[in-house]
Amino acid sequence: MANIEEIQALIKARQPIIWINTYEERRVYSELIKSPIVGMEKFKGNNGDEVDGIAKDKILFLWSGTQGLIQIKGDEWRHYDSMPPEDPRTLQPVNALQTLLVFKVQKNISNVICIMRDLHTSMTIPMPGRKLRDIATHLSRTNKTIIIVGPSNKIPDE
Repeated sequence: MANIEEIQALIKARQPIIWINTYEERRVYSELIKSPIVGMEKFKGNNGDEVDGIAKDKILFLWSGTQGLIQIKGDEWRHYDSMPPEDPRTLQPVNALQTLLVFKVQKNISNVICIMRDLHTSMTIPMPGRKLRDIATHLSRTNKTIIIVGPSNKIPDE
């Protein structure tokens, strides 16, 4: 697995898509959350206690084949596995990628990160790979980055 500094450098260089080949999804997620890439800050939780949450100038999305695309806000990062799908249409990877493409980023947001788990299983069919190529140029002109995490190193040739 690439180290956090390498990933951070790629994001700063506006690399639109980063593929991390590992079985350790949870470790990647945990390391990204703790790093300046996603960033944590203290804020008041629902019960008034001070909790760690996603920095206000960052937006984090997660995607999996069972949850679809979900936005992680505040301290939701602790229980992302139990979050229900926000939009069942985004269970399909092409729809999730389109949602990211049209997502409007406000000026006070420094970056948008989308961690996509399970996408490697969809890369044997043409549509998700084609959509990634279609949106890569757009992403490189914005502050949006897709981080694909999976155990396969079979990146499509094209």
